Amino acid sequence: MLVSKRGVGCIYEVLNWMSGDNLFTHQLPRVSREAEAAAVAFNPALRQAVEDAKQITPANAVLWRERWFERYGETITLPRMTEDQHERKDSHSELAEKVHPDKIAVVDPKEIGL
Repeated sequence: MLVSKRGVGCIYEVLNWMSGDNLFTHQLPRVSREAEAAAVAFNPALRQAVEDAKQITPANAVLWRERWFERYGETITLPRMTEDQHERKDSHSELAEKVHPDKIAVVDPKEIGL
């Protein structure tokens, strides 16, 4: 559940920075699991936040966000993931693992005037 005040954009910002990649939406679940493990290894106190997150519902999300702000502050230090912590995958190849290649259309923005 997203509890950020800044919305989903911060997910891309943090995971792109931690991974050194420019991630696509379908990559976020995998990379977020990698990032969670790297963050907890870097700062074991974050393990409690991972456990807390299992209790989040739409009704209590803001309450949990406020608790975490009190506990950790408005910002935390996170590591860049190492090669051992993050598997780099080509975004198109990873999508083809999830969706049949016949259903994938690759478009060059320059070709459509963007």
